[in-house]
Amino acid sequence: MSNRRRSSTETGCAHAIEIARERFGTIEALVNNAGIGMSAIRPDAEVSHPSIEELTPEIWDRFFAIFVRAPVILTRLALPLMREARFGRIVNNTTSYRTMLRVLPYGSAKAAPESMSAVWAKELEGSPISECAGAGRTDRHTNDLRSVGMAARKNAAARNHGTAYRLAVSDASADFNGQRITAARWDPSLPPAEAAKRSSRPIGWPELAADAVWLIGEGT
Repeated sequence: MSNRRRSSTETGCAHAIEIARERFGTIEALVNNAGIGMSAIRPDAEVSHPSIEELTPEIWDRFFAIFVRAPVILTRLALPLMREARFGRIVNNTTSYRTMLRVLPYGSAKAAPESMSAVWAKELEGSPISECAGAGRTDRHTNDLRSVGMAARKNAAARNHGTAYRLAVSDASADFNGQRITAARWDPSLPPAEAAKRSSRPIGWPELAADAVWLIGEGT
């Protein structure tokens, strides 16, 4: 079994948590960043998107095991250690909203962590543990790109992503619960706290949830 497939199993996730705990004594930060690109389906899938018929249940299972199931397992296992330490930072790597609506199964598999992040942030509100999300591609997708210019922009976003993650898992992110950082909007010339403020927004789609029809007339 490959490392990627092993990392999406309950046994593999538990092993990763145990190894980290043994090495560092506890776990204070969890970054759910493991993933696969569309080229895992076929080399040109980033450009020529798979059809409904092409996406087999096995393909859907593989993407959701890595992007959804593994983060759920890892977060569930890491939380008791964070509660014991009275400090914790959880970061879920999602993607752009456009990608969520543009390509499957990658988009829908990434939309799930966006939802999970919003719910977890609300649950953890007021605790020493904060939850945030990062949106932006890393250089693992470079082989899917159609031009050197796009590759350069995405590599720059990847560097910004790293800087954003360092802030998200630090003491400085105590009040950053429930926020979503877009790496492409990160300005490296600004102090990290200011760059985070300018490149972030609430996780998920709160503006859409605010006018839910079942809330009308309930005074909320």
